[in-house]
Amino acid sequence: MRSRRALIAVIAVTAVFMAFVAAAPRFAYDGPPQFVANPVNHVDTLIGTGTGGETVGEINDFPGASLPFGMVQYSPDTVGNYAGYNYDNSRSTGFSMTHASVGCAAFGDISMLPTITPIGAQPWNAWERIAHDDTEQGAPGYYTVRFPGTGVTAELTATTRTGVGRFHYPRNGRPAVLHVRSGASLAGNSRAYIQIGNDNTTITGWATSGGFCSKNNVYTVYFAMKFSQPFTSYGSWDGYSVYPGARSAVSPYSGGYVSFPAGSVLEVQTAISYVGVEGALANLAAEGGKSFDDVRAAAVSEWNATLSCIAVAGRNVGNLDTFYTALYHSLLNPNTFNDVDGRYIGFDGAIHTVAQGRTQYTNFSDWDTYRGSAALQGLLFPKQASDMAQSLVNDAEQSGSFPRWALANSATGEMTGDSVVPLIVNLYAFGAKDFDVETALHYMVNAATKGGVGLGGYVERPGIATYLALGYAPQTFGAGASITLEWSVDDFAIARFADALGDTATAAEFQNRAQYWQNLFNPTTRFISPRNAMGFFRAGPGYVDSPLGFGQDGYDEGNAEQYVWWVPHNVAGLVTALGGRTAVADRLDRFTKELNVGPKEPYLWAGNEPGFGVPWLYNYVGQPWKTQHTVDRVRGLFGPTPDGEPGNDDLGAMSSWYVWAALGLYPSTPGTPVLTVAAPLFDRIIIALPEGKSIRISAPGASGPNHLRYISGLSIDGEATDRTWLPESIIRTGGELKFSLAAYPNKVWGTAESSAPPSFGAGSSAVTVNVSRPIVTIAPGTTGTVKLDAQRMIDGAGDYIVTGITSDSGITVTPASGQFASDGSAHVDVAITVAKSVREAYYPVLLTTKVGESVRRSTVLVIAEAEVDES
Repeated sequence: MRSRRALIAVIAVTAVFMAFVAAAPRFAYDGPPQFVANPVNHVDTLIGTGTGGETVGEINDFPGASLPFGMVQYSPDTVGNYAGYNYDNSRSTGFSMTHASVGCAAFGDISMLPTITPIGAQPWNAWERIAHDDTEQGAPGYYTVRFPGTGVTAELTATTRTGVGRFHYPRNGRPAVLHVRSGASLAGNSRAYIQIGNDNTTITGWATSGGFCSKNNVYTVYFAMKFSQPFTSYGSWDGYSVYPGARSAVSPYSGGYVSFPAGSVLEVQTAISYVGVEGALANLAAEGGKSFDDVRAAAVSEWNATLSCIAVAGRNVGNLDTFYTALYHSLLNPNTFNDVDGRYIGFDGAIHTVAQGRTQYTNFSDWDTYRGSAALQGLLFPKQASDMAQSLVNDAEQSGSFPRWALANSATGEMTGDSVVPLIVNLYAFGAKDFDVETALHYMVNAATKGGVGLGGYVERPGIATYLALGYAPQTFGAGASITLEWSVDDFAIARFADALGDTATAAEFQNRAQYWQNLFNPTTRFISPRNAMGFFRAGPGYVDSPLGFGQDGYDEGNAEQYVWWVPHNVAGLVTALGGRTAVADRLDRFTKELNVGPKEPYLWAGNEPGFGVPWLYNYVGQPWKTQHTVDRVRGLFGPTPDGEPGNDDLGAMSSWYVWAALGLYPSTPGTPVLTVAAPLFDRIIIALPEGKSIRISAPGASGPNHLRYISGLSIDGEATDRTWLPESIIRTGGELKFSLAAYPNKVWGTAESSAPPSFGAGSSAVTVNVSRPIVTIAPGTTGTVKLDAQRMIDGAGDYIVTGITSDSGITVTPASGQFASDGSAHVDVAITVAKSVREAYYPVLLTTKVGESVRRSTVLVIAEAEVDES
């Protein structure tokens, strides 16, 4: 007995010691690091400009000069890259005025190439080799690169509406030449015009482009260019011939050239406008006229002030560079669209003037950016975010509906869902309150009930009548499963927005609609799966490896295993549907075994938006240490290199995920200001809020090569909490978060069911059902059975009862009832009897499954057919 007591004592002491070791840093903590004073010094705009491997493809960030949310993105282009630039490509066509980190060809308008190469027969196809070495540098508001073949060095900087280039030509006796391509947009041009000024110091023109991702959008951008010295010769081309001495050309491939003395150091200021050439000239007059160095200094100063909205202190320089570059990328879009006088071209094609003191914005890749970017921008810059929301309201008033994936003054309708809705609501939830909220809600509801008919055949929610009749998007929609999931999120966002505005009736209606995802939950496979208009799921497993397409049929850029997790507003309901917390944690373990597999494998694709929320789901199922571990693994896919992102940045969507993850926070529920937590990447963080308030985070030991990545405790304003989420009020009032970090997982903190972030399950059905083999042959005078699979969808749901009716009184269904298994499943054999008097024919039978007040109906086809006596 004594020896046993001694053993127990040793075990107890050892447990205490191991707990102490787990909570302690591996090395002595030598005090907090200093806050970054000049964040621009930690931004390298070449990060994310390369290729992240076969799965990732081109990341599509651009390295050139721009201001926060600026109209101009003055940046280099390389041959054959649809978003403009790729670090792995040394063949450059020069520098153009507009860019976006998108997945289809867009922008790249008004290109210019400095060279000393004589004008050839096809200058519209000319390119020069650039040096990807230490001489190529990109920083906020500045970019420089060298052309080793010609000896030219280029420098770029920008204001909001102008780009300023400084080109150093070699003193080798060869004239300095600048190609200006009006017809060189990355998606091609339907028309373009160039006019070389009679004063020999200006060029003006315009370019019309569009066709984003094969859509029918069209925009025209105008430009005005001013040189620091007169050119000595000039000419133009139309894509067929070169015309020396000609001052103009009109052609989809138009362009021109101007020449200067050998050895020139040439400064070129170029303004753009979407209103007209006179608008570009006015923008040039207002923002031009300063020297290159003065413009660069102003750009650096503005970026430094902007990036200082988040101050971090950490020891790992690579993490600091990655973080501030990601924050920089998060603040490049959307883009200023109005001229300095407030005029802009509306979605109706007319010229409008934005209200005094406000800015009209465009280029919203909403499917990408509503998940993280909108919350970040609403939190950090509520004034600009309010203007962004009002811009979309303006677009709706001009066109009749909100634009999905707005580009310039058109709705492209790219991607599925009505993602402009949660984008606006996230802007609002995180701080953007100064816009016409009542009109915004009107257009949201209009699209969600009537479709939202816009201009040129655009419909915000195509097929909405069918969706409302069925409660889901049938597979005739194409990506029926992902559309239903997205519209469920969209409707939840409307519910939250309406509730915030005091419209309780609309809030209740759309809260119910937010649960329509349940109508596609197949209890036989435990996947959210496409369903046809008759209500039948496709036979077979939920996940299949599709040989064709970009993912699995029924899903937009993904597959069933990747999309089953996209119920961010009702994770608790999803957990119940999937069999409970333990079953979900196990399934997440399998799913996150691989992190970035692309659209066809049954694993996480961290480089694409539907997977952004997955690492944080462990917080909902009582295993928050796995959220901390998985978030850290995904953060490891980012780095301070050209290939340092795991996917297409999509107007900063990927970068904003990293910003949130580095802070140890994530906006997990679109439409709400709920922030769920993981371990931060920095020892100290200050997030600046309006009115001098701030969120102050301390996490000693978070940074460094052996950073502590597990949470062992958290306090908010001095009060300890085991919640894995922050109170909603913190984004308004600010507060102090103190993390205690550990080197090893703490499997106690945050594990209670009450610790999970909130879920919004109101309006849920108690059950879903499926008859996987809905056709049964039964001989008259006998009884057959069909198997009905059911799944409990809310905890505490009562027993089930299954009944059935048919049009023929000779066919009867024996009622079946019972209890759900511990994982919420039920597999019911439903007996159907066909009387001898029933003639041979086909008979539909309607089965009704009832759990509490919830009713689900299934159709079975009974074939009444006598057995054939083969003897």
